[in-house]
Amino acid sequence: MIQRPGAEVEAKDGISPQEVVSSMEFLPLMVTSVYCAVGMLWGYFRLLFTYLNEEKTYQGQLSTIR
Repeated sequence: MIQRPGAEVEAKDGISPQEVVSSMEFLPLMVTSVYCAVGMLWGYFRLLFTYLNEEKTYQGQLSTIR
């Protein structure tokens, strides 16, 4: 493992910077997951809104069967 300058310095509570970085390895995956979840919810609510208001606004081919 390559040591960075200052990596041997410990914080006041005895945790080294390497331990802090290694304890935050989940952070990029968590941010990606939250971003995707927000996008999925936004898409679901947009589809739900469109479905609930379909009879009022949508006048296309699928609104009536002939």
